[in-house]
Order: sequence, then C-alpha cells, then structure tokens
Amino acid sequence: LPRSPPPSPSPPPPSPPPPPVPRPPLPRSPPPSPPPYPAGFEPPAPPPPPPPVAGRAVDGYLAGCEVFVDLDGDGTAGRNEPTAVTDRLGGFVLPQTNAWNKKEQIAVSTSTPGCVDTFTNAAPGMLHLSSAEPVGPDATFANVMVTPLTTVAAALARNAGVDPSDAMAIVATALGLDSSIDIARVDPLALASTGGGAELVVATSSVANLVSTLSALLTHACGGDAAKAERFVVNAVADKMYSSEVTDGKRRRLRETSHVDLGSAATVSALAVDSIDGAVAGGAIAPSTTVSADAIAAVAEVSSGSARVLKQIAIDSGDTDPMAVVRSAASVTAVMQGPGVKGAISEVASVGSDPRTCAGFATLTELKEPARMISAVNVAERSLPAIEVAQAPPPPPPPTPPNAPGVSTVAAASEAALHVDLGDDDEAVSAAKSAPSFGVVVGVVVGAVVFVSCASAMCRGRRGGSQGYEVDAKGRRVIGRRDAGAPVVFTPAFRAEPLGVRGWSTS
Repeated sequence: LPRSPPPSPSPPPPSPPPPPVPRPPLPRSPPPSPPPYPAGFEPPAPPPPPPPVAGRAVDGYLAGCEVFVDLDGDGTAGRNEPTAVTDRLGGFVLPQTNAWNKKEQIAVSTSTPGCVDTFTNAAPGMLHLSSAEPVGPDATFANVMVTPLTTVAAALARNAGVDPSDAMAIVATALGLDSSIDIARVDPLALASTGGGAELVVATSSVANLVSTLSALLTHACGGDAAKAERFVVNAVADKMYSSEVTDGKRRRLRETSHVDLGSAATVSALAVDSIDGAVAGGAIAPSTTVSADAIAAVAEVSSGSARVLKQIAIDSGDTDPMAVVRSAASVTAVMQGPGVKGAISEVASVGSDPRTCAGFATLTELKEPARMISAVNVAERSLPAIEVAQAPPPPPPPTPPNAPGVSTVAAASEAALHVDLGDDDEAVSAAKSAPSFGVVVGVVVGAVVFVSCASAMCRGRRGGSQGYEVDAKGRRVIGRRDAGAPVVFTPAFRAEPLGVRGWSTS
C-alpha cells in the first residue's frame, strides 16, 4: 500500500506584537489672555532706553584708550562702570542707564596697553582725563569732548565748588579763547582743519605739555607715583585759573577773568611751586623733601618756551593751510612729551639739590633757546605719522520719542504745587503744607478730568465743583470717580524729579 505523506511541519509561532507607540502629549491650551483694558486705561508703553553717550578723547586723538563712566568718582574703571575703548580718532560710545545720577563724569585712562596719542604714535603725556560736565539721564550727550581743557575745568568745578558751565567759562577766558567756543563739545582738531579755532588747538596742546612736564618734575618727589603727581599739577593749574577770576561784590559773581600766560616762565614756575605745595599738604611729599629751585627754573623755561614757539608757528606765522596748525601742535607735542625732554626732567628732579652738573640739565638749558626749540620741532615734524582729522562728530544718540497722544505733562514745582497742563484748560493743585519737592507722582487723563497723587499727605483739589479726587494720608493712592460713577484707583509707579515726571500708570 502506498505510504501516507509525512505530516506538514507546524507553522512558526506568531511574532510578538510590537510595543505600543506612546502618544505624544496633547498640547496644553495657552493661559487665557487678560481682559482688554478699557479705552483710555491702557498701560503705558515701556520707556525707551536712555540714549548712549558719544564723544571723543583729544590731545591728539587718543586711540585705543580705556574710557569709562566714573560712577564712584575714584578715577578707576570699576566692575560695574560702563567701559569702552576709543577708536583710531578717539571716538567712543558708552551705554547709558537710568542708574546714573547726573554726578558722574566720563574719564579716560591712558595707562592701558595700546593707548597712543595719534600725534606721536606714543603713549599720551597725560595719564587721566575727564569730561567737563557730569553726565546722567534726561539729557542728550552727543559729542562729549574729553581733553586737557575739560580735565582742568572739571578739577576747577570740583575744588572751587562752582557750576561746571562757570568753570568752563573761567578756563576758556583764562586761556584767551573765544567765548563762543564750547570746550565741552567742540573737537579742536576738526575745528582747526576747517580754518578756525587755531587758538583752541594751541591752548589744548600747551596745557597738555605743561601738565606732562610738571608731572615729570614731581613724580620722583611723589615716590614715583606719576598719576598722583599729575593730580596735584592739574589742581594747581585749575586753582591758578580760578584765582585769576575777578569778582564783583561780596557774592562771587564772575565779572572777568585775567589771562593766564603759559608762555611766561614766571607763571610756570609758580605753578610748579603750587603743585609741590599741594603735594606736601596732601601728604604725597614729605615736608623735608625738596625739589631743586634750579630744576624748577629749567623746566619752567623749557615749558614756557615751547608754548611761545607753538603760538609763533601755529598762529603768528600766517600760514593759510588749515592743517598747519594741527601739524605744529603735533610737532611740539612730539618734542615736549617725547622721551628726550621727559627723561631730562626726571633726571634733574632726582639728582638732588644741585642738578646743574647732570646731562639732563644741559638738555633743558639748550632747549630753552627759541632757535634750538624751533629746530627740534622741525626735526620732529619730518618724522610725524600721517595725521587724520575727524570730519564729523560721533553718531548722535537716537532722538527721544514724543509723549504719547492724550498724555499731559506734569511738573512738580519746588514751591509745593503740581501744575497739570491740559492745553487751554489748566489746573493748579496745591499741597496742604509747603513742601520742598514731591516724591511719587502718578496720574491719568480721562477726558477733561485729572486725577493726581503726590507724596505730600492729604493733597486735595477740586475742579469745576463736581469732579474731584482725594489722596490718602500716606500719599500712596488716589480714589476718584468718573462721570459714570465707576471707581478708579491709581497707584504709585515711579519716582519723579522736582521738575518733571517720566510716565503715567493706572491700575
């Protein structure tokens, strides 16, 4: 019989089912939007950032130098102080914050590596410079100049307690400058390149050379601290210009300022002595330490002679080339702030009571002769680097946007009154007590009705006999009523200066 076929093999066991694919989580619905604000009660837009501070550092243009906002007044860039580095034409732009309090000045430190004076391509003659005016919010600071003249003006304002604008006027008049020139805003090199302002270039360079030479004279006596020696020299120059002011009456009211002649050896000698006296009084020089009278006389002759030569070749020569003034200033700077003159001064200051036997004294004696000084300046001019002059000020800060439509300007007057400007419809609200200023001020305009809160307790006011408001005893809020009877609550949102407020807030 035929054999039956073998049984078929059993099918393979089924594959295990694939693991379930997790479903992606369902997206969460966004939180509900806050209800829209009623018309007329929208929150104000955030205030724009304060404009930056733009300017230039100038003796020659100071390139690659550290510039900062001296918030604490110590003359050193701190961790939290805005800092920048000047460009090849001394330009800088610093961010501004609302933390500034209008007392800070722009400072330039030339001791940082890579900082050079473009007149000489060498380290600048002054170690520290500052702007003439303090900076802060609520103002536009475009084209701020930091120069030897603004540095002296800042020292004068600080030491004599005068307004910065008065200090600048005193410095400008003492140096014989045109009263129309604003030393805090005008670039002396750019002005000279257009055919004007030769006197400003000469004054700027002469002051820088004077500070450089007298600082070299004092550094040894100040224990080798050149920065400290420079501060005493700048203070002495500022005090000299302030003492040249002629006043009228018991109150110090500026009538005129006599000229301070930096081309006079007697003037420079007196400034050197005043610098030394200031250093002794400040404890930087021991009373037993002296600077030789011969050294003082030699330095005074060279410094004053360089100022006379600069005036002669830059102003009195009649050269019609506008850049001739700039080249002349650069040439004299190269001589007076160069290693030859500064090395000679340091030597005569350190040899003791009789410097006449040292080589440095012979160098200074030779340079005090006008012909030798002019010859040295001509040699320096042939080796000057190419001088580039800025043709325009640094970029100005962006314009401040206008006030939002419908928002009135509120001024908190120092005579204990708030004046609310509503165009043709004015209202004055007086405090119950006389107050020197107001602190927190908030408000909103609803049609023709104004609600205001001030820091003086129990400010009360009424307009038109029907619409009024009331401030609580702490001056923290105002509860008023609109025509429809709905309550409106206002809460403090910002600080106000005595002469203005910067915004409105409602809740």
